[in-house]
Amino acid sequence: WDMNLKVSLFNKSIFKTDIKRFWIASLLYTVLLFFLVPFQYVAGHDRFFRATTVLPVDYHMTSFAANTYPALFLGMLCGGVFALMIFMYINSTPAISFYHSLPHRRTTIYFTKLLSGSVLLVVPILINLVILLSAKASGTYIPANFEHLFMWAYLQFVYTLIVFFGVSFVAMFTGNFMYLIAVSGICVITPLLTITFIENLLSEHLFGYIGAFEEMLFWFY
Repeated sequence: WDMNLKVSLFNKSIFKTDIKRFWIASLLYTVLLFFLVPFQYVAGHDRFFRATTVLPVDYHMTSFAANTYPALFLGMLCGGVFALMIFMYINSTPAISFYHSLPHRRTTIYFTKLLSGSVLLVVPILINLVILLSAKASGTYIPANFEHLFMWAYLQFVYTLIVFFGVSFVAMFTGNFMYLIAVSGICVITPLLTITFIENLLSEHLFGYIGAFEEMLFWFY
């Protein structure tokens, strides 16, 4: 019984189908991520900042971390897009009928799609991490140490997968593609609007308040 319970959470056929359908999107994410992070160092665009200074211990204080913010945004964007693609079938009655006609629980379909989406998102990050580590080990100047590179990969994993799991979770409750886009967008925008409102309120009514808008955004996002 325990074995059947474990197997019921994963289906190899659904997993392989998702990988075959969306591997091009994963490849595109890999290429975009490469041009946003490793390329600028591998191509030597940062040669004028070569090191005579000591690298900061804190990852977020390094110039490397500042240069990876577009990659984090890309990861969050791809996390949402991949979730929309993988769960797009919920907007098609024939597709829903097909999936629910399979001899698998809905739980099996859901968790299998979560796994396939996670793999499609994680592999590009791992590939680019290997490129960065190899470049660093070969002597290419990167304004970060090996620990910082792993920290970048960790943050890229976290931000990307949080959005992916969040949108996927919403998908199972809305059951409608347009609702999914709307609710997901609200979930992403609401913290920004809330922070902006709080910042303006404190700035106008709290004497001596020093704005911390960027720090609040960093904490939330």
